[in-house]
Amino acid sequence: MCVCGNWMIVLSAFFRRWIFGHSGCVYYGFSTTMFGITQIFLLSAIAFDRFVIIVRPRGFSFSKTTAKIAVLLCYITGFGWALLPVLGWSSYQLEGIGIRCAISWKSNTRGDLAFSMSILVCGWVFPLALILYSYGGIFCKLRQERIRTKTINSNLRSRRERRDRRMAVTVLLMIVKEWKGELRVDLREWENGQPTKKGISLTLMRWKNLVDAIEYVDQGLRNNDGYKTHLGGNVYICIGEGSVCVDIRQFWKPENEVVPTKKGLCLRPGEYQRLKELIPEVGRTLPELDGVVPCYLQSDHMNQLGALKCSECNPCDFHNH
Repeated sequence: MCVCGNWMIVLSAFFRRWIFGHSGCVYYGFSTTMFGITQIFLLSAIAFDRFVIIVRPRGFSFSKTTAKIAVLLCYITGFGWALLPVLGWSSYQLEGIGIRCAISWKSNTRGDLAFSMSILVCGWVFPLALILYSYGGIFCKLRQERIRTKTINSNLRSRRERRDRRMAVTVLLMIVKEWKGELRVDLREWENGQPTKKGISLTLMRWKNLVDAIEYVDQGLRNNDGYKTHLGGNVYICIGEGSVCVDIRQFWKPENEVVPTKKGLCLRPGEYQRLKELIPEVGRTLPELDGVVPCYLQSDHMNQLGALKCSECNPCDFHNH
């Protein structure tokens, strides 16, 4: 806005009058209206993005493509509203002390009043309502998590025993164990009565993210749709389009694309169903799960830079930020 129009006000102020004529007035009014509306919609898009990440993290996410489309739509919306007075719905007129131009707010004609009310509701009230709803939802979610975490931590002070549980799942072995001082849920392939090296080890946070994703995996299986979500640290749970198997696998990024590795398991329908049946048992075995707070709810993830620097959320590129 400084480059496009503010210099016109400064020059006009020196002459104590608007010196750029009607065309300059239209240009100034158009540019300030466009960028003003665009900025409001960008703020609401950012608020909604944070709401989705923190309050509704499963089932929908803002990819780079989605973010680019959202930004483009904000600019198109601002351009559209700024163009309407140029085309004849309302107009741009001098206002105040006569050194700047804006939409004809003081006009009492039916068309000008209709435009003023329309841009007020669509260009200010609606984005503001979306911002308030998004940040209100984030505040409530963080407050609930803080209260729940305090309650759980107080209950766990007297329950520090670590218990190993082994649960056979058809040809799959699930082991809850402590490894290097950290509790993990191991999923291993079972062969000749012994666990093999084929499988994957999940931290409590990744296991909790897996449990949260079960609903969307089931939906993808029912609809024969592909589904893929990040559990943390380059571990994904995914199903191929039309597939009946569920893949829990470690990925890595050799160049510009994240690709799967051999480290992981592909669960057949019976194994996946048995895994779901044992989720409550894992929860009883590990009361510490109730105290696990996902990355996206932690205080250092309240902005995008915090997520980019996190090795769980951005494992391939976090060293670059």
